[in-house]
Amino acid sequence: MIIENLIHGKFIERPNRFIVIFEIENGSTEIAHLRDPGRLKELLIPAVKLLIRKALPNPKRKTKYDVIAVLNHNIWVLIIVEYQKFYTTCPIKPGKSGFKLVKYKILIGRIDSTSLINYVLNYNSLLIGILAFNSILN
Repeated sequence: MIIENLIHGKFIERPNRFIVIFEIENGSTEIAHLRDPGRLKELLIPAVKLLIRKALPNPKRKTKYDVIAVLNHNIWVLIIVEYQKFYTTCPIKPGKSGFKLVKYKILIGRIDSTSLINYVLNYNSLLIGILAFNSILN
């Protein structure tokens, strides 16, 4: 699965669980749909880089864009669960799929943080972080 037509953006704010306001490369402000209703407070910090994709035309949509990934510690973290599932179920066999497991279970944020990246994969020199969940309630 190749995610095409990505554009870069800069996170501004998240007014609700499913909307992100971001700045596009040309300086204009846009809104995007965020499919993950989790808090994501460790990832969605002001001015963090985002990968955004223009949504397919749909008259019922309220936004023209979808948030695909957020940059965290120089690793793109996928936000859309469908992509997370695809990449975590790909066979990770060096030389066959092109994926190599770099690291497994990485805590994000403070020492007591409950957020983690389940896998960091290397695919053709692109580091991909797979975030399976964001937070656990105590």
